[in-house]
Amino acid sequence: LDNHIILAGEGPIADNTARELNGRKLSFVRIRSQAHAARSPSDTDIIGDATEETVQQDAGIQRAQMVIAAGDNDGDNAFITLLAKDLNPEVRVLAVANDINAIGRLKLARADLVFAPAAVGSRLLANLAEGDRISEEFRDLLEGRENG
Repeated sequence: LDNHIILAGEGPIADNTARELNGRKLSFVRIRSQAHAARSPSDTDIIGDATEETVQQDAGIQRAQMVIAAGDNDGDNAFITLLAKDLNPEVRVLAVANDINAIGRLKLARADLVFAPAAVGSRLLANLAEGDRISEEFRDLLEGRENG
């Protein structure tokens, strides 16, 4: 692969991100542990620990355009970010913060973008409670329909 996305992580955020990337036909590989990959194998899987240099190299870190560190563990996401930037200083890294307190630490780890799903979701819920309308682009999520 060349100019692809590396998705590192397991759990609901990573699973849903993989589904979205696949649905949009974006070129990506996913780094997963042996146990997780065995439950739902995919042709785009790299089996291993994304915090290890050889695994990121196998995923094509030198040629990647972006790394998404989307695991359930903020410490792992920070280490994945640090390693990715060390192996390819030009790669953009989007790191997921599972805890709002991790946002600053992930920025210190040199993440280009930090996304905190719980914080975004909480703000959206409060906006909806105040009567705000949600963008049409996201209406399917609120109505429990598949994308579109």
